[in-house]
Amino acid sequence: MPLFPYILHSVMKEIGGKKTILLVDDEAIVTMHETALLRKHGYAVINAENSSEALEMLKNHHVDLILLDLDLGRDSPDGTKTAERILQEWDLPIVFLTGHAEREMVDKVKGIPRYGYVLKNAGEFVL
Repeated sequence: MPLFPYILHSVMKEIGGKKTILLVDDEAIVTMHETALLRKHGYAVINAENSSEALEMLKNHHVDLILLDLDLGRDSPDGTKTAERILQEWDLPIVFLTGHAEREMVDKVKGIPRYGYVLKNAGEFVL
């Protein structure tokens, strides 16, 4: 059987396939807004509200990038602990999201491999 159909299928899948972002944030309004912006720009987006949901999503879905809030609420480990847990099992790029611009928030993620740090509501261009 010729290889060409398989190669063509692989190439077309890569060209037409959307990159999937796991957005982990406990604020529903922020999640809805950011999800809409990301989808507008051609990304597939799946959402998780807390650390345990994020880990479950990673077990059940292919993800290309994680946007992870630093503060996931009182009943969930924070974003740094969640990132550490994720990186134990998956080799995925993580971009931290936060509503805080203070130096201590940036320092909080210094020891965690990551691909960035984005302020929430910084605008569509930044996201």
